[in-house]
Amino acid sequence: MKLALIDFDGTLVDSSESLAAASMEIVGKPLTQEGVTSQPFPIKNKIYDLNIRKYRHLYSLNEKVVEFIKKLVSEGFELKILTARPCEVKSIIEEFISKAGLDIEVICRSDLKTEDEDYKLAFLKSVSAEKLVLLEDKEDNIVHIKKHFPDLEAYLVIKGELHKR
Repeated sequence: MKLALIDFDGTLVDSSESLAAASMEIVGKPLTQEGVTSQPFPIKNKIYDLNIRKYRHLYSLNEKVVEFIKKLVSEGFELKILTARPCEVKSIIEEFISKAGLDIEVICRSDLKTEDEDYKLAFLKSVSAEKLVLLEDKEDNIVHIKKHFPDLEAYLVIKGELHKR
């Protein structure tokens, strides 16, 4: 099996405007993706939660990521959204994906006490695939995961552009 794992916030969707709005409400100033990820863990989670629950109307699809996903499908890859968002918002993510005309299973997390990269690494360790591809918007997550999966084909998504790592 060939498997592609795609992050949601900041990867499949551009969530920069929604994160700025959510962070303004939580910390009193608009933050970039980097600003949000540098926040203490509980605050970061509050921002991401508000981001998807209240400000998802500000999301937009990253079209270049969608094009790349379609290429992966044509090459026989199974696709999964691997999001660090809690399972409580899984239906919101599925609704957005469906409206975008995509059919991708969503894998969410029930344990919000672990960092994103550790959650994603644990999921990768639980699957068996002849080839793995990861699309992610956080360089730290890619570096952490590639320590354990050096053959992983990883792409960092920055402002909608894919950069092979």
